[in-house]
Amino acid sequence: MARFGLPQWIALGSAAACFVLLSFVNTVPKARKAPEGAPQAAQSGNFVPLDRQVAEARKRLPAQVLARIEGFEKNAAAQTDFVQRRALLDSASRTALNGGEHVLAAFIAQKKAETCNGSSVDWQLAGERFQNAAAFQGEKLGPEYLGTIFESAIHCFREAVALDARNLDARVGLGASLVQGTSDPMAGIRELLEVEKADSANVNAQLVLGDFAVRSQQYDKAIARYTKALQLRPDLYGLNLSLAELYEQKGDTANTIACLEAYLAKADDPLVKNDVENAIRKLRSSK
Repeated sequence: MARFGLPQWIALGSAAACFVLLSFVNTVPKARKAPEGAPQAAQSGNFVPLDRQVAEARKRLPAQVLARIEGFEKNAAAQTDFVQRRALLDSASRTALNGGEHVLAAFIAQKKAETCNGSSVDWQLAGERFQNAAAFQGEKLGPEYLGTIFESAIHCFREAVALDARNLDARVGLGASLVQGTSDPMAGIRELLEVEKADSANVNAQLVLGDFAVRSQQYDKAIARYTKALQLRPDLYGLNLSLAELYEQKGDTANTIACLEAYLAKADDPLVKNDVENAIRKLRSSK
């Protein structure tokens, strides 16, 4: 049977609906559809240092936005109360993020963890900021930038795990970063499988392992992971679009249609619903 080829909007809708605690790295919108499009770190040690990346990010910001960020940072540096310092650095990081500079936002989040009695969660959030930088700026910045970004994410997640080995979301982030950002992806897979062993109901682990299965074209494994995640979190109904595309890759029209219909049963976006309905009609006519 000829493949129908579900359109790009399906992958986009799926990813938008499926983001949970991790908005990282491998879950940029088109990663679920086109694994080969996900950003990858350079394989050499010729990485752009983080301080240079931060300096470049500052230069890209409008003067007024940069002045606001630097004002928060200056006040934080002069603040003796670390609770107030945390709030100021949070404001600086959010402002950088709103300006589209994810690397700068991550750098400030890491600074907060370093200088404000950072908890495991603080370090985890800094790691996730670096993962976001890889996901949303990776293709624009290039592999020589990504290497440093992933190194920074790994450092932050390791700090989080060192403070609290029970922080499974930090361990998921560490595993994901090791897979994407190092030459030893199996170390990351082992970390993720350890998380699954500790908590088989960890949705983040299932999603990340599912995404990596897609990237290696192990569609049956990806289907099993996404199906389990959907069973654990029925509200992530957008996963039905990812499952539909995987079944379509396998030439399984019946299950493709079933997953699209399951999505329609819960979706409320009229434009996406219309596109999905059109896809179902074309699939049925192609039988």
